[in-house]
Amino acid sequence: MAATPPPLSDPRPPQTRRETATRISLTLCLGFAGGVLFYLLHFPLAFMIGALVAVTVAAIAGAPVQAAPRLRSVMISILGVLLGSAFTPNMLHQMGAWTISLLWLIPLIAITVWAGKAVMQRWAGLDRITAYFASVPGGLTEMTMIGGSEGGDERRLSLLHALRIVLTVLILPIWFRFTTGYVSPPISLSFATWPPLVDMVLLAVCALCGTPFARLCRLPAPQLTGSMLLSAAVHLGGLTQSAPPALLIALAQTIIGASLGARFRNTPTQFFGRTFVMAFGLTVLMLLICLIVAWIVHATTGLPLTSAILAFAPGGLAEMSLIALYLGGDTAYVAAHHIVRITIVVLLVPPAYKLLKRLFPGWLAPPKP
Repeated sequence: MAATPPPLSDPRPPQTRRETATRISLTLCLGFAGGVLFYLLHFPLAFMIGALVAVTVAAIAGAPVQAAPRLRSVMISILGVLLGSAFTPNMLHQMGAWTISLLWLIPLIAITVWAGKAVMQRWAGLDRITAYFASVPGGLTEMTMIGGSEGGDERRLSLLHALRIVLTVLILPIWFRFTTGYVSPPISLSFATWPPLVDMVLLAVCALCGTPFARLCRLPAPQLTGSMLLSAAVHLGGLTQSAPPALLIALAQTIIGASLGARFRNTPTQFFGRTFVMAFGLTVLMLLICLIVAWIVHATTGLPLTSAILAFAPGGLAEMSLIALYLGGDTAYVAAHHIVRITIVVLLVPPAYKLLKRLFPGWLAPPKP
């Protein structure tokens, strides 16, 4: 019997609070250093991408990096408030075009899964179940758990989905940097640019109440969607026109980027290298399908092509919405598509798998021992 490969999680005994604090501090310091470096190099989304690259390299090299989930949740809520500040009454007039665009998510997901499964199975040599769930453009946690329970390679699924998000976050901003000439705006360190105290309190209430509100409404990605919707409501209602200060957003980007990079801790180098090649090929395929669908939507509805690309991209809700905001795209449009995409993936992909398994047993049958 072949030896079981080591898990991605740390197999050692639980660490002390001091060890946890040390690892988190190291991760944040690496992330901050990477963010500052990329900011000086004028990268788009410099603090998020710089932190992501720095911590990922450290994690693969064996450094004891570790994410802080609670701190990340707080920062995601702050980003939700920022995204909500981009909502304006003028967007209500575009809902008809949005409906047509949103309907394209269903064929986009179906084509991506079909094409991705074929490529992952034939080119990468993955088994049918792993190839199927790896090709779903969303639902990192859900697809990994369901795929693993059905007999797929849970370790490979987890890493493939994490790398899909990371590669999308890296590729798209750099692509727009060289095609549109986008440069990150300067970060103001002056407190004079911060919103008035009353507005800061109102925005803080949106951040604090957002997650409970979203969970009550059973919304996907509650840390982000709740604060975003509350922030959108107060901005659409004219209660404030302020957004969180740039320095706080840079900190949020750094923590979120560092958290993404810390996912790769304790990943064997050889396993990571082979999976990275698979993930790169799969992500490029997903982005090509995304570009085709985005161009069709742009041609038929007149919606901006940049926003359409980000709306259909196989990245995370927070990351794609943030890129849209910094590129001057329609943040509300992009965020709405990713919320609907996540909902479709979580609600429809698992029953679709069971139906396909029943109708076409050979297409999803596990490999013979």
